[in-house]
Amino acid sequence: MTLLFFAKTKFLIMISLLFMGLSAGGGISLAILFLSFRTPNAKKAAELSGMAQSAGYLIASIGPILIGFLFDLTNSWNSTIIILIIAILFLIFCGIKAGKDEVTFAWNIKIPACNAGILN
Repeated sequence: MTLLFFAKTKFLIMISLLFMGLSAGGGISLAILFLSFRTPNAKKAAELSGMAQSAGYLIASIGPILIGFLFDLTNSWNSTIIILIIAILFLIFCGIKAGKDEVTFAWNIKIPACNAGILN
């Protein structure tokens, strides 16, 4: 990402975009892998995956609009790249936390309506 600050030729821009694409693909693969590794069973994995993907896609859908708005305000890509670098640092922090060798806590709360099959 920081290579885009210094890229003056099409070749360097293409190399930086290649690295960004590879890291984005690796990031989503690791996120899905962590969801299955950090849950005690398949049911909890499905619940966690549904929640994480719903929230993630909601946040991701807002990103291009905000990035375009920021570019329109500043008429420069520098501030946009800085925001994306901050997002990458946040992802690194979250990846380190998710990469710890532990399983998420399995809640076993019994709700009478669910046990009776009313909400199922």
